[in-house]
Amino acid sequence: MRTHGVASAALCALLSACALPPVGDPTPGTAVTGPETAASAGEETNASQLAIGSLEKTHRERALAYARARNLADALVQWELLTLLNPQSHEYRNAVAETRARIQGIAGDLLGGAERARQNGNLEQATVLYLRVLNIDRENTAAAQSLRDIDAERTRRAYLNRPPRGSY
Repeated sequence: MRTHGVASAALCALLSACALPPVGDPTPGTAVTGPETAASAGEETNASQLAIGSLEKTHRERALAYARARNLADALVQWELLTLLNPQSHEYRNAVAETRARIQGIAGDLLGGAERARQNGNLEQATVLYLRVLNIDRENTAAAQSLRDIDAERTRRAYLNRPPRGSY
């Protein structure tokens, strides 16, 4: 699901970079030489490079702002988009790896706290911590499964603790 979202965003970004209409095919029998044709193609290349550069700058600013706000999940999405826009950039690949490592570290700490709270019977605190894990690491299957288990346990307890039906 996340891969589909990143791919869709990258496709939108690349399509928006192509703001200029394509050069039409020459009419049959006409020559394609001349300084006007070369200048036109060069201008289009420069315009698309400027658009990609502007798009790259926007996503970089967003990534840095998300990282400063400690919104690592959204920062990771921005770094991944930048990696798609500029695959040769070591800076972007390193930022993706660093952000993923930070997410894994924080999520691991939160998961440990949630498991301790759950073992102590504090399902409310465990639920909050599992939700915080999913907020930072949206693909964390352990936290999602634990939330489902807690919900099933609450449902089971509610069913067992309800008063019996009286006979009429």
